[in-house]
Amino acid sequence: MLVNFIPEIQKPEPAKNVYRKKDVFPLIATHYINMADGLLGMEETPDFAEIKLRLKIALTYATDDITRKKVQDRLKNINFFVSLYKGDTAAQKNTIEELESALTYYNEAVLTGLSEKETGDIKQKMESVSKRLELLKAEAENMEADAAGAFVKVVEDKPSTDEE
Repeated sequence: MLVNFIPEIQKPEPAKNVYRKKDVFPLIATHYINMADGLLGMEETPDFAEIKLRLKIALTYATDDITRKKVQDRLKNINFFVSLYKGDTAAQKNTIEELESALTYYNEAVLTGLSEKETGDIKQKMESVSKRLELLKAEAENMEADAAGAFVKVVEDKPSTDEE
């Protein structure tokens, strides 16, 4: 019996010779949800890929809407926090490429459809990053224009010869 292979699972009472999917699958789903929760509670940085894997397995065993919603909400929260973390990390760097990445990650976080407050907070971060990005792009354009102007000036200052 599958339930015997997962010792942490509370066996259904009363004991039967044969269990139906509806009797066993919720137990397995709960087991994988608990495993994902355990990984989140670790002291070091959680392995979000492993947590998401456990939750996706739980989703395959979720036979009722309540359990499915519970798993989907957790997956959504993890996707939100991963995107937010990546966005915050990229936003700390002051390059055009990283700030563009930050905006992409923040947009992914907004698309998870969490609360209005969280969405509002991220939109504020996006505005701040967008302003910094605009300044960096303007700085880069000015540097390019200055460099091109300096090149033209050097060429113009060169004495002309008949061979040219």
